[in-house]
Amino acid sequence: MAEQDSLFELFIAETKDHLELAEESLLRLDRFPTDMPAIESCFRAIHTIKGSAGFLELVRVQNLSHACETVLDQLRNKVLTASPACIQLLLQTVTCLVQEIANLDKGIRGPTDIDGDLLTALANISNEAAEKIANPTADIPDDLAIMEDFIPEVTELMNQAEGLLINPVVNSDSIQGVLRSFSTLTGICSYLGFSKIALQSRNAEEALTDTTGVPLLNLSQQQCLSILEIIDVIRKLVKSLDSDPKPTPAVIANAPADKILSSADTIFDMMEMNDLTPETSENETNAILAPGTFPKLVNENAITRQGILRTGGEGFSRIAIAKLEELVNLVGELMISQSMITDDVSTIEHPRLRHSIERQARIMRELQNLALNMRMVPLRSTFKKIARAAHDTAHKLGKDVLFNIQGEETEIDRTIADGIADPLMHMIRNAVDHGVDSPAERAKAGKPAKSQISLSAVQAGDHVVIKMEDDGPGLDPEQLRKKAVEQGLLAPDASPSSNEAFQLIFIPGFSTASKLTEFSGRGVGMDVVLRNVQSLNGTIDISSTIGRGASFIIKLPLTTAILEAMLLRVGSHRFLLPVGSVIEASQPTPENIRSVLNRGRVIESRGQLLPIARLSDLFSLPGGGVEPGQGILLVVEHFNGRYALEVDEILGQQQVVIKPLSKSIPHHPGLSGSAILSDGRVGLILDPNRLLPNSTAA
Repeated sequence: MAEQDSLFELFIAETKDHLELAEESLLRLDRFPTDMPAIESCFRAIHTIKGSAGFLELVRVQNLSHACETVLDQLRNKVLTASPACIQLLLQTVTCLVQEIANLDKGIRGPTDIDGDLLTALANISNEAAEKIANPTADIPDDLAIMEDFIPEVTELMNQAEGLLINPVVNSDSIQGVLRSFSTLTGICSYLGFSKIALQSRNAEEALTDTTGVPLLNLSQQQCLSILEIIDVIRKLVKSLDSDPKPTPAVIANAPADKILSSADTIFDMMEMNDLTPETSENETNAILAPGTFPKLVNENAITRQGILRTGGEGFSRIAIAKLEELVNLVGELMISQSMITDDVSTIEHPRLRHSIERQARIMRELQNLALNMRMVPLRSTFKKIARAAHDTAHKLGKDVLFNIQGEETEIDRTIADGIADPLMHMIRNAVDHGVDSPAERAKAGKPAKSQISLSAVQAGDHVVIKMEDDGPGLDPEQLRKKAVEQGLLAPDASPSSNEAFQLIFIPGFSTASKLTEFSGRGVGMDVVLRNVQSLNGTIDISSTIGRGASFIIKLPLTTAILEAMLLRVGSHRFLLPVGSVIEASQPTPENIRSVLNRGRVIESRGQLLPIARLSDLFSLPGGGVEPGQGILLVVEHFNGRYALEVDEILGQQQVVIKPLSKSIPHHPGLSGSAILSDGRVGLILDPNRLLPNSTAA
């Protein structure tokens, strides 16, 4: 039982990866309809899902993936074209499979609605392709390509049928699964002209149905044995087809390139034929894969696959997220203990002991970095979901949109990657709905007919900056102001700046939509985006030029677990400031500080006058502290510029484990968390972006 559970868990995890790859391939195929590697990639992903689902007797998943695989097979055999309607249907199929896998992961194994209209639509498009095959002008694959695909396909079909028949319990679902295997085999063999195999397959179909062609509800032991004998006969017939010598490089080289060289599989098979192993030298490999024998790209793909074999020992192991969280927490506690020990022995004159403690501290720091890196994931998966949302929204609205992604390899904490998915989903739908102008408007403005939306990510210090841009009409500050006044969200005599007008879209209930649609007009969405981003200790900024488009810039911390911070003292209180936000620190003389009428104190830094904010004043800390102008000034960068933060003393720099503040206790918006310091005291973590009222110093 435990073994079956582990197999099922592995199936769920791997199938999610395969479906993600399939969706990515289909989205690429939507942009490049003749991209054969994309078709091959999607086919293999769905093919693997079908086989695994059959082994685990997940009939619904097997049915849908088999129907999808049939269409993909017709695409790669070029009897079906990758039309927008076909790709959309395949994307819907992948979505249904994603939902079915999600249900299985939750323990829901009851009937679902995935088997109805979608299966019919896939069957219809497949039948249309079959009629095209009957056309003598159809593109029939050569014998080599046929045998490469046919033998493994038949082997898998018979293995599936056999597995269902030898099961102790053969029910109606099992019988239907066996019947599907033979029906598929009959169709393939009839088309390819393998009459003997087709005859045996039809005999099995007749044994599995009654006189009206309806599948039987149960099978006797003798009936099962008879069908198993047919399977053995088919295997012998297939083996006789495979008895011919394998093709030589010369034969393969003379075959049509678009038939057998669409991927690196053929060359990889040649590696196996020539007994190439992971230890085979590159010179031997290059001798077999001689330049000119195959197209350059195919050679490179094959060598890449061999490279994967050479590093195959460095595989990946799936670890539960909860275990990673616990590991990071434990390592954090170890770091706190380590800091306490280091402080305790700092005054002891014992060189050997101090050396051992310092070495232990270095090891602990490396362990902490490793634990933190294990939580980091690339934004690729999140961005691919957004790409799918952009495609579906544009399709439903009938808009022609080119969606571009950059920086998907940028890594961020797993919890932040999960948390930012929904805000980005809202934003991309708004961008397609509002940020994309009509073809007539684009033509009038001299823009290309196809609208463009881009999503990018880049690491900046200890933050990740995610930017979503469009080339639409942009945001009009005056129009936003009028809408806010009409909706009672702004006083009629208010005159906000452009940046303040842009921030109006985050007010709950605010909407610029002229009519209610599936994606907009309800006054919800962007306020949710702002709340979600702020819950991740991030900020969002907007810039726009009328007629040229708008940009939404989200800045998020790299991690919510570990922070490299500067330890500050104000009176008897301790504060922590993220090192990545500090530009410089200095102790200015009174002559360097100026007073500006109605603006408080300022200081010049790198040719720029910066307002000074005293930390003790911001938190209304009574007593203690140094006199104004006699402390340390830290030039701090935030999203709207820079300011100088005045503190009493800088105590040092250290890595701390972030502890969230309780939501039930009110606290200053400029605090993002807390941490236990090396002396056991609690230090409050400052958020430089919300520390000052309205992000400006008073």
